Amino acid sequence: MDTKLPYQVEQLEDKLARLQTELDGLDKQVTEVEKNLLVLKGEASVVEQAVATITNNTGWLFKIIVAGFVTTIVGWIVAGGLAGGIELPL
Repeated sequence: MDTKLPYQVEQLEDKLARLQTELDGLDKQVTEVEKNLLVLKGEASVVEQAVATITNNTGWLFKIIVAGFVTTIVGWIVAGGLAGGIELPL
C-alpha cells in the first residue's frame, strides 16, 4: 500500500498541473471577452449618439419643410388664391 501512495500523489500533481494550465487559458479567454464587451459598449454608445443626432436633425428638417408649405399656402392666398386665376361670368 505504501508503494501506491507516491504514484497517486504523482498523478494528482499531474492533474493539478493540467488543471492549472486550463485555468490559465480560461482566465485569458475571460479577459478577452471582457475587453470585447467594453469595446462593444463603447461602439453602442457612439451609435446611440449618432441616432439621437439624426433624429434631432430630422425633426428640424421636418419643421422647416412644414414651414415652407405653410408659407407657400399663405403666399398663394395673399396673391389671390382661387379667385385670382378664375374669372366668373356675369
